[in-house]
Parts: sequence; C-alpha cells; structure tokens
Amino acid sequence: CAAPGLSTISMLCVVLLPPEEWPGRASAPTSVELRFVRSASELDAADAAAAEGIVAVPGCDIGALRGLLAALPRCAWLHSFSAGVDGIAPVLRETPDTLRASNARGAFTSSLAEYALAAALHFNKQVPRCMANRAAGRWERFTMNVLRGKTLGLLGYGSIPGGA
Repeated sequence: CAAPGLSTISMLCVVLLPPEEWPGRASAPTSVELRFVRSASELDAADAAAAEGIVAVPGCDIGALRGLLAALPRCAWLHSFSAGVDGIAPVLRETPDTLRASNARGAFTSSLAEYALAAALHFNKQVPRCMANRAAGRWERFTMNVLRGKTLGLLGYGSIPGGA
C-alpha cells in the first residue's frame, strides 16, 4: 500500500465505500489502518489530518472523492481499486502532480480469465438448458458441444485476455 514518498510502516487510508460493501476488507495489510466512509463529513478531524491515501472503489461518488481530497491535507496517494483509472479520471485531471495514483492492474487477471473460460463452457455446454431440464424433471437427449476447434475472440490485449 506504499507509493513513492509515503510511509511504509504505518498509513491511514480512507476507503470511499461502506465497509460491508468493500471486497478487500479482510486482505488489507496490517500496516494500513482503514476508515470506511461515504463522504469527508464521516471522518473525524484527527483522521482527516492524518490520512495519507484514498482507496476509490469502482462506482464511488466522484463528488465525494473531490470532497475527500479537499479535506485530507496530507493525502499524497489515490488508489483505484479497479484495473484502470477510468472511474476517477475526472478527479485525476484536477489534482496536483504531487498526488500519486495507482490502480489494481493485474490483481484480477486470474479470476477474470477463469471467469471468461467458465462463461465459454457455460454457454457451449448449454448449462441453462441443462438446469431448466433438471428443474422440470426432464431428461432431454441432445448433442453436447465441445470447445475444441472453435475460435474464441477476446477484446483487448491486457492481462485478462492474455490470461484466458
């Protein structure tokens, strides 16, 4: 959780999302204290003065992010919890060059590549049809498709299509 010029021993990060909705809550490093908020008004003065970073979870409110940046005088790092920074790009364009930005590029490569393969199998093997037959108590004979010899098109050339 450390970016150049930031403390690597202890750091207070503000997560712009309620704690029950944040998927990375259990895996946060112990050297990082997290405060989960929806806006700057939910932070006490001591936390606002001490916070060095913000974690922006996809779908976070851009207005709230702007408010947090204005309320955190020591904030030197903004992390996008997605593979890109599209969701926070408007805010990044407005921030000083001293604010470091990072994203979760590569963090979801394996899981999303596996999901792409699972989806290919799901539709190729006609899983919805099989589930409907099972629910209806019906045995229907049909030819099960195979992926061998078929072409799969993957859009993009990042780590996710490469992993699939």
